[in-house]
Amino acid sequence: MARFLEQHVRESYRWLDHRDCYSELLAVHPAYKAGRDNYEHNLEHSAFPRIWYARQEADVLRFAEKHQTERMVCIGLNPRSGILKNERGYARAAREDEIVVSKSLLLDFDIPGDGSRQKQKNELATYLETEMPSYFSDLGFEEPTIADSGNGMHVLCAYPAVPTSEAPDIASRLSKFASEVRQDHQAILSRLEAQLDTTQDLRRMLKVYGTAKLNGPVSRWPGRERVEDEALRDYLLNMAMPDEYPATLRGQYGRVGLVIGGELPESFQRLLHRDSKLKELWEGRGKPERSDQSGSGYDYSLVKRAMQIGYRDLDGLATVLALFPKGSVRASGKGELYIRRTIANALVR
Repeated sequence: MARFLEQHVRESYRWLDHRDCYSELLAVHPAYKAGRDNYEHNLEHSAFPRIWYARQEADVLRFAEKHQTERMVCIGLNPRSGILKNERGYARAAREDEIVVSKSLLLDFDIPGDGSRQKQKNELATYLETEMPSYFSDLGFEEPTIADSGNGMHVLCAYPAVPTSEAPDIASRLSKFASEVRQDHQAILSRLEAQLDTTQDLRRMLKVYGTAKLNGPVSRWPGRERVEDEALRDYLLNMAMPDEYPATLRGQYGRVGLVIGGELPESFQRLLHRDSKLKELWEGRGKPERSDQSGSGYDYSLVKRAMQIGYRDLDGLATVLALFPKGSVRASGKGELYIRRTIANALVR
């Protein structure tokens, strides 16, 4: 089976519409470990992330083809206004506040597990391909693009560019819309034990279509061309936004960066019953004697274990950290930046 699908790379890049701007590209090695303490490890394994900025389709194709056999290759959902460099002159990743326009919505549906749940994924794909066009049509929007992400499914929508200088809370608006979609389709998601990630960071990176994680399935683009939806743009900019969100999640990413619930997600509660290690961590026990026994140490271990057994809904993980009785959010009042950092560390380590 082909592991690199050139036409899928090309067509998906064109859909993103990064013309007259730059595309941030990232190649992540499976052995990479974050943090200064892991410098020697990353050096020994040549595992440091490779970051590049592309201005045209051919550059994206070359980067993807060069790295896809050994690394996961990603591209920024939104364009970058220029090439970003660190103090030593090397290309670096964009920060959230450096994204100047938002022009695409990504709804990331996932079937957690070890890749053995193909039947559930097929059913999810059939449901999305059948129901999403009518769902968006009923709202007065254009038909979305539905793509196979490899382990899950993506629903993508395009709209005319929204400058972040004019709508600094656009990420919050996208997150609220994603939450509405999740609520409207919760029945099928619960039945399939599927998840919809409602996090909408503007600097979001996604795996390049037509490539794969190592030993994973290849993501595929359906051949759709970009159709920008004026009605969706107007809806996002005019939707009513709550005045207040839980204090622990207010921070520098706008009025809200993550959506938190008041109760543990049912899917996480089911994992607590099924996985004894996760249950031990939730109860504040089970870590080795010489490991970090602090609240933040248990926060990290809890999130890491949840991810290892397939739970990767970012809003759900944020809710878990905010409600964790033994954790630092409850004990010390730590907020959004801490929650984001804890989840990010668990993702890359």
